[in-house]
Amino acid sequence: MNRKFLVLILVVIVAIAFAIFTDNRWEDWYITFRASKNLAMGNGLVYTLGQRVHSFTSPIGTLIPAFLSYITKNKNDDYVIWLYRAVNISMLGITALLLMRMSKKLDLTPLSIILLIALLSTNILIIAFSINGMETAFMMFFISAIIYLLFVPTQYLVFKLGIALAGIMYTRPDGFIYAGSLMAGLLIFRATHTPKKIIIVQYLKAICIGLVVYLPWVFWAWQYYGSPVPHTIIAKAMFHNYSIPYLVFKFITLPATILIKGYTGDAVFMPPLYYIGGWHYVEIGSRILCCLSLLPIFLPFVSARTRVLSLSLYILHFYLIFISGQNAMPWYVSNISIITIVCLALLLNQFHKYLVVNHKSLRSIKLFTSLTIGYSILTLILGAWQLRLQQQIIENNHRKQIGIWLKEQAINSKETVFLECLGYIGFYSGLKMYDYPGLSSPEVVNSNRKLKAKDYAFIINDLKPDWLVLRPDEENFINRSNPAIFRDLYTRAKTFDVREQVSQAHLLFGERWLMSDACFDVFKKKK
Repeated sequence: MNRKFLVLILVVIVAIAFAIFTDNRWEDWYITFRASKNLAMGNGLVYTLGQRVHSFTSPIGTLIPAFLSYITKNKNDDYVIWLYRAVNISMLGITALLLMRMSKKLDLTPLSIILLIALLSTNILIIAFSINGMETAFMMFFISAIIYLLFVPTQYLVFKLGIALAGIMYTRPDGFIYAGSLMAGLLIFRATHTPKKIIIVQYLKAICIGLVVYLPWVFWAWQYYGSPVPHTIIAKAMFHNYSIPYLVFKFITLPATILIKGYTGDAVFMPPLYYIGGWHYVEIGSRILCCLSLLPIFLPFVSARTRVLSLSLYILHFYLIFISGQNAMPWYVSNISIITIVCLALLLNQFHKYLVVNHKSLRSIKLFTSLTIGYSILTLILGAWQLRLQQQIIENNHRKQIGIWLKEQAINSKETVFLECLGYIGFYSGLKMYDYPGLSSPEVVNSNRKLKAKDYAFIINDLKPDWLVLRPDEENFINRSNPAIFRDLYTRAKTFDVREQVSQAHLLFGERWLMSDACFDVFKKKK
């Protein structure tokens, strides 16, 4: 049987099995899908009817679900996410085939190819965020396509690279960071025989093609929303430190930061939000693999292609931790995961080809490969079990029910709700959301700017929403900051608590994440 067909089947089967077993639907899926569904129903690409706010990040991740909802006549939201899963799983399969083709062109050893495909098909972040409603599968494809085009001589390179650049921008507006880190590495480490001047000219032409394809979206968004920058980025940007000396110091000391503290390095092969607790140092394996992928920058004897990927990872780890502020948020780290996997495969390939001088060395390399794949499979299985319980207990039986209850209690859809977790509650309530830090709400962003407090207790006091949906820790914070809110303005309407169900699930790993969302109090504004 054809190897490419086997690889395709492997990736597709793992992704489908994961989707069926967990039915995981990420919180952000429902943030995006509310706007998608409004568009499909003819209400415009908006989160709240009548208010044009760019409340989503990925054009592809919003427009494709809108189209799927439209062709299914908006009758069943389950149809939409399963169709979207089919699209994403297909993209992941195509990515696997592309990487297989690249492996052949680069003459990778069978052991390196096994590591590459095994890690791609078992990485918990790549698999989970390719089936849970995020745009990750498209990022996997476009990042892999850019790596392929940079490393493998091909016809119509400039045109293909231009389309890939446009594609990654339609997938994420910060896609140019991922593409740029790879392209810069190629110039620095000379991974091809093409002269630098020609590479620069090719880059400029490809960027022009990418701009021609992508700019129509920018102009449309600018005209429709009043700004080409997604409101999600504007809302999060208020909390970052962009001091130049601080950033320079952090860039230089990045390897020590990851080695000592982990951050994004720990997240590359770990389940979502592992850092909330309960994983008993399982993340150490991910940190080791991450540090291995950063080493080639400092090793002149390592192949130029491997060093290109390693430099890209250095830049991207720095970007996520200190520039974007997303740090180890899993739907961003998955974009680093794919580059890490390719980097490790190329590194293994070089050691296998050139440094194996006896059977003992070969056994060591095989042991490393086996342990790495085994670690990836272990975190996939443990993560799948965690996500299955999280979906059933926290999402379906808890946050979704809060949204439905609010919809039933509200007099009309114009009533306002302040909360942090915007997805399920916002989608199923259909109410106007004052989410913190304001992903769908310019009112929250404006209030934060006006008060300059970065304190949601003051924002609540300023906006006085009709409802508050708060975790116990958030209530305690408000009580310390501004106790008059609960004393004078709001009364407790209902408590939603599934902590006992979480305890009875007997999760060996990751229970703290579920517990962090297991209890919410709903408060109603006093008349």
